[in-house]
This record gives sequence, C-alpha cells and structure tokens, in this order.
Amino acid sequence: MNIFVVILNYNNAVDTIACVDSLKSMNVLNPQIVLVDNKPNKECLDELERKLGKYVTFIRNEKNLGYAAGNNVGIKYAIENGADYIVVLNNDVVVNAHSFEPCIRILEHNPDIAIVGPAIVDYNNNKLQSTGALIDFAKITTPLINNGKEYVPSDSQIDCDYVGGACMIFKPDLVAKIGYIPEQYFLFWEEVEWCYRAKQQGYRVVCSMSSYVKHKGSATIRKVSGISAYYMERNRVLFIKRNVSRPFIRVKSIAALFVRNFFKGLLKDRRCFEYFQFYFDGLRGLDRMNNRSFRN
Repeated sequence: MNIFVVILNYNNAVDTIACVDSLKSMNVLNPQIVLVDNKPNKECLDELERKLGKYVTFIRNEKNLGYAAGNNVGIKYAIENGADYIVVLNNDVVVNAHSFEPCIRILEHNPDIAIVGPAIVDYNNNKLQSTGALIDFAKITTPLINNGKEYVPSDSQIDCDYVGGACMIFKPDLVAKIGYIPEQYFLFWEEVEWCYRAKQQGYRVVCSMSSYVKHKGSATIRKVSGISAYYMERNRVLFIKRNVSRPFIRVKSIAALFVRNFFKGLLKDRRCFEYFQFYFDGLRGLDRMNNRSFRN
C-alpha cells in the first residue's frame, strides 16, 4: 500500500521533529511523509531540513495558508503521486507503530465509511481527548465523545459526526466526491464541515477504538495570541451559514448564539461581547486576521 502522511508545520520544529520521529516506528507500513511548511521561518526550516531531510518530502508555502489550505497542498501532492491512503496528521501528535493499521483495515473492508480516525489521547496521560465528536446545530457546538475518560483499547468503532483534524485517514477518491477540506475557515471547524459533507453524501465517519495517537493539543495555536477565540467563534456562524439550508433554522441558531453570549457577557465574562464582531465577520465572509474576504 502507498500511504502518505501529510503534516503541516508553522514555525514549530520541536513538535514536528518529534512527530516525524514517531512515524519511523511504522517500518511495516513505511508511510511516505509530506511536510508542508506554512510560511517557513529560515531558522526553523534549516533545523527541519537538517534533521528530517532524508525522511520527508518538503513543500514550502510562501505564506501561512491556514490548516485547510496548507493540508490541501499536501493532499494534492499525495494524490498526484499515487497514494492509496492519506493521513492528515497534526505536527503536535505522536504516533505508535499501530496507530494507522486498524483504521486502514476499516476503510479497506467498509466502502460505506469515508473517514476514520484513531482515538485521540492526551499526550501527558491516558485520558481521552475524543473518540470523535457530534454536531449540535441548535447550540452550534461540537460535543466530544468520551472526553476525559480513561482510554481502554477495544475492537469497537464509534460512529460520529466528525473525527478530529489531529488525525484523519481516508482514500484519495473521497476528494473527487466531496472536494478538498474547505478553506474558508482558515482554522477550526473545517474538519467538521468536511466530515459532515461526507455524511451528507451517505458515508459514515468513525473512530477506531483499537488504535490511538497522543496529542499535545494546539501547540502551534498558543504561539499566536487571540487567534483561537477569533476563528473558533467566527467559524461557528460560518459553519451554520454554509451547512444549514433551511432559513428559519439557520436564523434561529445564530440568533440564539448572540443571545447566549449577551447574557454571558452581562453575568460572567465581558469578553463575550467581543464575539459579536467575530460573528458578524462570519456572516459577511470576512477574515480580519488575514485581511481577506471570501464567498461563502
């Protein structure tokens, strides 16, 4: 099998090197590693090339394209080079020798399943971050399945609305059917829509409980102040706008979001009032962090 692993790096050599080092344990699968560097910093890039040059294929983007567009560059390369399976893997993830095999077997034997992810376990302990997640359209939230529970391996599969973007495994022909990961989000919620799009086409999305990866969690995001809150909140509205076709439900969900945060701002945290501008950006198709606009 021709397995390609796409890893996105943004000025984080330490975690990226640890991620690639962990992939070396997969000597049976022997995956080809594509390292996409979003707007490379020379010092970071030099270190990556010095330590990883013989293990990975480097692709350098001239600017920070965000999670979706950056990974799409790597996915396109994998498809053009004959991938049988593609793994999108966060650079702050550490794998083990058997993180991918059960997921690939599921895809091999279940043509109705489009995307599989392993259990996501906290890097510092054996607690689950998620075994997939659900979409609550009324509250515009994505509750994680089994978050905080002890990870216990099993042969079970958990059907979910989406698997976390920290590790997603799929066949290349999925892109021809549902398109690439949507790039309008820049960060957060894009894997939610991508998996949801697959489910709208009649596919299943599942988490394999017989495999896991260790996830450090948003190591790169913490380097950029304020970026998390902006995209997390803006993209709630953007997701509803793009994926709820019935106008009444769409307006009701977004209005409820405004009302909830108005009262949270009054009673708990005045920072919630800042979210209103983020929501309006989502409605208008604006991305003020990158000074761009787009069509929804």
